[in-house]
Order: sequence, then structure tokens, then C-alpha cells
Amino acid sequence: MIRNTYIVLCLCCFFKAFSQQDSIYHRHKIWKSTIEQFEAEDKITPPQSGAILFVGSSSFTNWKNLDTYFPNKKIINRGFGGSELKDVIFYFDRIVTPYKPKQIVLYEGDNDIVFGQTAEEYFDDVKTFVRLVQLHLPGTPILLLSIKKSPARSHYTIEFDRANALMYQYAQTQKTVQFVDVTSVLFDTKGEMRKDCFLSDNLHINEKGYQLWADLIRGFLLE
Repeated sequence: MIRNTYIVLCLCCFFKAFSQQDSIYHRHKIWKSTIEQFEAEDKITPPQSGAILFVGSSSFTNWKNLDTYFPNKKIINRGFGGSELKDVIFYFDRIVTPYKPKQIVLYEGDNDIVFGQTAEEYFDDVKTFVRLVQLHLPGTPILLLSIKKSPARSHYTIEFDRANALMYQYAQTQKTVQFVDVTSVLFDTKGEMRKDCFLSDNLHINEKGYQLWADLIRGFLLE
């Protein structure tokens, strides 16, 4: 327990130091303008604390009207397309903690694995993210959304399944973490992927896909 706490503290110091010196992080140029845009928007319209924070990659970036799917809830969308979980971790103190969310919904993983991580390496980042939440926002519930399968990335299915299994098992051991399988709703009764739920790129989901996601996720969101 003491060792785990020490590791988390070291990680926090590490990411805090790096966030103050963006140039040290090799991917900072990709997201510099995006993160600054988030901060500029927050200055113009400061978000209320206690909202539900959706943070992750393009599956959230493309969900432009996300809040309309959950009309009775305060929603903040901080998706940035092409991101990996290590990017969310690096910018944690700029796109997570400032909002003091009452719940966090995380979607990452497919970019991480497609661009070289193993399921285990991605899972290590998941645990780091959860530990940061537990340290800086203690007690805040986290929804880990499964890595979605898609026709365009069908050759990564085995690795996605391995990562999802690791997240599912991990969630069973954490009081504040729940795993939500958002891939299952994208398959028909024959076990075939529903291509009518995807855009023409066969990678990103369309409005029909988002409606299926919303219907599933809604039951896990706090009031």
C-alpha cells in the first residue's frame, strides 16, 4: 500500500512538472492548441463544478451534441480526436481536475493499441489514470468504456478484447470504477457488426451508433 502511494505521488509530481514545460513532452505540439482552446472556452463560460466529464478521443470529439442525449444532466465534453490515454494523463491537471466532476466517463484505447501499445501497456495507463483520480478527486466514480470494435480495425480485435478483459476484471476490484461494454450494442443478433452504425470510414460511429451508446450509458450516469 505504501509503495503504491509512493508511485502515485511520483507520477503526480512527474506529470505536474511536465505540464508546466509542454516542450518536454514529445506529443505536446499535437494538442497544444486544443488544450488552450478548452481553457479559453472555460474562461468565457466557466463550467459549473459537479458536472459529468466525458474525456477521451474522437469518439467523444465527434459526439458534438453529447449533452442533448442526456438533457437532465450537466455534461462537459473534453474529447480530443486522435488522443491516447497518455495524453489525457499528461494534461490531467488541465482537462480533468479543474472541473471537479462528480463523475468521469473515459473513452480511450483503440488509438493506443493501433499505434503500438499492447493490451497490458494500455491497461497500465488505465491504472495510472484511476490512481490520479483517486488522489486528486477522491471518491469520484469512473466509467471505463470498452474499446469499441470497428470494421476498419477488425484486425485489432484480439488485442482490443484482451484490453477490455483487463479493464473489466480491474473494475471488479475498485469501488469507484465501473466497466461499460459499448461494443456489444454495435453488433446484431447474429453477432455481426452493424455497419449501419458507422460513418463511411468504417471507424467512427454515426448518430445511430451514438444513440445506442447513450441508451446504454444513461443507466450508469449519476443523477
